[in-house]
Amino acid sequence: MPWNTEVLLWVDQDSESEATGFAQGPAQSLQRAVKTWGELASFAAEANFPERHLALRPGRDDHLDTIKGVHDQKSLVQAFNLAVAESEFGPARCALNKIIGF
Repeated sequence: MPWNTEVLLWVDQDSESEATGFAQGPAQSLQRAVKTWGELASFAAEANFPERHLALRPGRDDHLDTIKGVHDQKSLVQAFNLAVAESEFGPARCALNKIIGF
């Protein structure tokens, strides 16, 4: 079962205080290379978008430019067009953003 763990550390140097938080729970983890808007729309529906945000990157898993926080139809279209334009290979790699609570 995919599992997500989030850790938060907030440090206020002025007041010399720290706050920490920790949360964990089941995660939904999906990824797919898509070449067309139709493939992306199908993936987005499977990933429960826009309830859950998406991240897209051009072409390869190791590409440095990841577009995160895709949260609505407009940002999905923009991210897809940018990822395809920047891809060396054509397809855009889409992944469900693994942050809980969206």
